[in-house]
Amino acid sequence: MDYMEDAPTKRERSNDEDPWVCPISLASPVPDKAEMTVDNALTREINDLAPWYELATQKTGRSTVGSSSLEILDAATFVLSFRTGGFPESPIKGAQVDRVLKWACDDIKAYYYEAMLAQPGAPTSADLDEWFFGQTTAGSVFFDVQRECMNKDEEAYQLIGKQYLVPRLQQHWSPLD
Repeated sequence: MDYMEDAPTKRERSNDEDPWVCPISLASPVPDKAEMTVDNALTREINDLAPWYELATQKTGRSTVGSSSLEILDAATFVLSFRTGGFPESPIKGAQVDRVLKWACDDIKAYYYEAMLAQPGAPTSADLDEWFFGQTTAGSVFFDVQRECMNKDEEAYQLIGKQYLVPRLQQHWSPLD
């Protein structure tokens, strides 16, 4: 069946709404290897977002970061260890490592999103997802971890790789395709 109009791909903004702006410049998702490692690029990104994250927590008086109970840089280090096939022990006593991986990824994503929401403009959830998975080192790391989880035989890691790291609508950024 033919339709006269295409379905909108993003929420359309009204004329009185401010466009979403990003006043900071983040490194490309895959930095020049001679210049910087992915580990260093992720740390730099997190540090660049820190003032915005702090502003977000001051404005709202709360944060959704913290489900892993790890500091954000510790969560990043833990997630990075999965990127090249390393599957470490759980840093949280009594918690399964696969659950801590999911919680740490949730914390990183929440940190980035909250930092961006403190900035001028009004990004939609689709804007945030496209920015995170398409333009940040953290998003690139999530795809690397997804690949490694999918290569594991354990069902828990397969589930994390298939359902919890990258939303289905953002899979088009994946280097796995």
